[in-house]
Amino acid sequence: MAQRLAQDAERAEWSDAYADHDLVFAAPDGNPIRPAHLTKTFKALTAAAGLREVRLHDLRHGRASLMIAAGADLVVVQKVLGHSTYRHTADTYTHLISSAGRAAAEAADSLIVRKVRDQSVTNGGGETAGRSAAGGETPV
Repeated sequence: MAQRLAQDAERAEWSDAYADHDLVFAAPDGNPIRPAHLTKTFKALTAAAGLREVRLHDLRHGRASLMIAAGADLVVVQKVLGHSTYRHTADTYTHLISSAGRAAAEAADSLIVRKVRDQSVTNGGGETAGRSAAGGETPV
């Protein structure tokens, strides 16, 4: 809403000279922002914030990776990224899908309540495997 209000003020200031392309982010005159200017501004902002240098495109991959790691359905990731096909998304992020699947399985496994029980076994001499009669460790 704040962005829309700021654009409305720019539109009023530029009057007939405002080039309305119906963009969410535009130059003050309504024209598209030049990619080189956007990159330069992004680099300056990340440096000022003390962050390591990353490309803008890396943010896109990072977002997708976080969504997959959080268990988001790949169709949702596809739509957020604007990929034309599910296959493209799956091919691009296939290396993350297996680890996300493992994480999901481990999360489900952690929900199973387990009762702690004695799992020691005795050997033929009446001693518990793993401990000698004197209480020291013995190989099993």
